[in-house]
Amino acid sequence: MTDFWHFYTSNLSLKRSFIGSDRFDVRFPYAAFEDVEFGYRLHLRGLKVVFLKEAIAYHHHPTTLASSRRRAYLAGRSAAVLERIHPDLFDRTIKRERTARRRVISLLYSLALNPLTIAGWHLLARFAENRFLFKSAFDGVYQYHYQRGYRDGA
Repeated sequence: MTDFWHFYTSNLSLKRSFIGSDRFDVRFPYAAFEDVEFGYRLHLRGLKVVFLKEAIAYHHHPTTLASSRRRAYLAGRSAAVLERIHPDLFDRTIKRERTARRRVISLLYSLALNPLTIAGWHLLARFAENRFLFKSAFDGVYQYHYQRGYRDGA
């Protein structure tokens, strides 16, 4: 059993009768968090999300550094939409993550003010793009663009 935060509509199935007349919220302009928000509303009606590791789904998306940066930015924008729709949900759940990562995010904000540092992260991530190396470079670039998208969306 897992929670609605894992309600990813590209990899699940449920009865149409359970959905009823509910639909995705059209206030989400990008494909990020719209399915989680929909899952939350279904959760309030009793939805239980069950993870079956033997159920395999292939969802092939070739990813580049540029597409990852854009995806992170748009996810940040959508996170701001989610916060406007369900502020309590956002505060209770996402704020816990923020508290746990406060020092890292503060560091990223301070680094974000320095264009040379961000340029360095981008260069390192580009070098590691197809090498499965330097995961922290990807994480740093992703977090930077996610936070930028969130700020722009808020």
